[in-house]
Amino acid sequence: MAGLHSATLTSFLKEFRVFVLFSCLVVVEATAIAAEEKKAADEVKLITVAFSQNVFGGQEIEFRFRLESARALKGRISWRYSIGTATVGAREVETAAGPDVSPTFSIKLAIPPVKDGVILQSRLTLTVFEVGQKAPAATFDRDVWIFPRDPFVDRADWLKQLKITLYDPARTTSKLLTAAKIPFEEIGNSAQLPDHKEGLLLIGEGIAFKEERDLTDALAKLVGNGVVVFCLAPATGQTTIPGLGGAANASTDLTFCRDIMKRLDKRLDAENWLPDGKVITSSAVMKMVEDAAVVEFSPSAVGWTWIEGRSVKGKGRIGICGHAIMAKWETSPTPRYLFARLLEHLSDLELKKN
Repeated sequence: MAGLHSATLTSFLKEFRVFVLFSCLVVVEATAIAAEEKKAADEVKLITVAFSQNVFGGQEIEFRFRLESARALKGRISWRYSIGTATVGAREVETAAGPDVSPTFSIKLAIPPVKDGVILQSRLTLTVFEVGQKAPAATFDRDVWIFPRDPFVDRADWLKQLKITLYDPARTTSKLLTAAKIPFEEIGNSAQLPDHKEGLLLIGEGIAFKEERDLTDALAKLVGNGVVVFCLAPATGQTTIPGLGGAANASTDLTFCRDIMKRLDKRLDAENWLPDGKVITSSAVMKMVEDAAVVEFSPSAVGWTWIEGRSVKGKGRIGICGHAIMAKWETSPTPRYLFARLLEHLSDLELKKN
């Protein structure tokens, strides 16, 4: 009986050693394949030239990409545009690239129309295959969200309740708001600002704080009086934010961030706005001037793109956005939907749609 148990145990150990050896070989092979795929991905890249994850429905759009390779490569690029499981468009083209050759190619898509109030998810997938290789040399796989043109459909009453007053000395904003049927009154002189008592004060894109010397103090007083101030992408100059470098009780909450879009709506493309990919008009950095903390704006994209201060008492608050909302209003849906989300945010209407 003991001999039988011994033989069974010996047989089991032999089979177990074979299993372990086979498993090790599988792991080694899988690791080698993964290493080869990573090496290929490092050597071959698909670079976006003109692309955005946000598009208007009912239009033909052209995305452009560049293929870069650290070694000589011949093969094909396969792309597929889909909505759910349905293929809307697909094609395959031959290509060649290398250290001295980086071909650019275009993909033209007929984006389907969408109903007002509906944001539709689609997907674009590109794959580069090298001749003689099964594993892809490079891939690009992104959601493309399709937006209707009007972010304020069926919201006319809400817009009226905001009581928007516009101060637009750079004349960048009023025409676009009028075309979008956003109701507002306009202040033509900064001397009128201290008289503003309620609603939302919108500062038009491109304001130059260095030329509007009295604007900083006026905005601080308005926030203290319970007014909501929304400043679109300043051009240049310095300002203080209520609660920063001033009275300790001026604000209860200060926010500096670079990801306001993703915080408000994860569908918004924070990296590429058509047609040129530029997203930021100005950004802010903090600095000390004569023992006071100030915020300085410049055209660079290295600083903060959203600053917010909320008053301790009442509903007063200020939000300053560095994104190119008005500059890109007509070419991409992202700016106008970001504008809508920021109005909701500043008015404490957080819509849970995403």
